[in-house]
Amino acid sequence: MGEADRITVVVVVDADVGKAWESFISPDSITRWNFAGDTWACPRASNDLNEGGAFDYRMEARDGSAGFDFSRVYLRILPHRFLVLASG
Repeated sequence: MGEADRITVVVVVDADVGKAWESFISPDSITRWNFAGDTWACPRASNDLNEGGAFDYRMEARDGSAGFDFSRVYLRILPHRFLVLASG
């Protein structure tokens, strides 16, 4: 993958880094924040936070009209600092 193929996302959260990290990686927490708005939900999330492991999230419209799975493999992890994910 070349530099032009990379996407960098930076998230700034006004919270303790340990609490923010745990909320970002914990499946129980992910299902409470991983949706675009009140009409969407994240009914399930799994997360194998290891290099070569993967996350898998299900997002659905609350009215049942649409839904999709989103998953990626972790290439590199530096706890409390960053995650590098494989491209789709």
